[in-house]
Amino acid sequence: MLKKIKRVIIKNPCLRNLRYNLRVILIHFFHDQEAALEAFWLGAEGEEQIKLLRQLEGFRRILKKSICRCSLCGVTYNDMVYFPRQKEWVCVECVDNDLVLKEYYY
Repeated sequence: MLKKIKRVIIKNPCLRNLRYNLRVILIHFFHDQEAALEAFWLGAEGEEQIKLLRQLEGFRRILKKSICRCSLCGVTYNDMVYFPRQKEWVCVECVDNDLVLKEYYY
């Protein structure tokens, strides 16, 4: 488990492009799974619908906290900074532009 704030910065343009494409593939896979789960949710009733709704919310939470996209602005192509206190990834631009609440994230 990471205990310190960690910056993941890639300078090579080919590796940046590869990272971006992998993030896009993962996000598309997530959205496909989310759409399938929503279809089941619409057809379900009662306790089963509540169970599926919890799974759907869990999926969304996982994507929000993943390195695939910034948890503040939603950008997928920037370098990311990991904040272990919140267990979230935030893009370098949000950190540099002071969009991160220091007392919350640091």
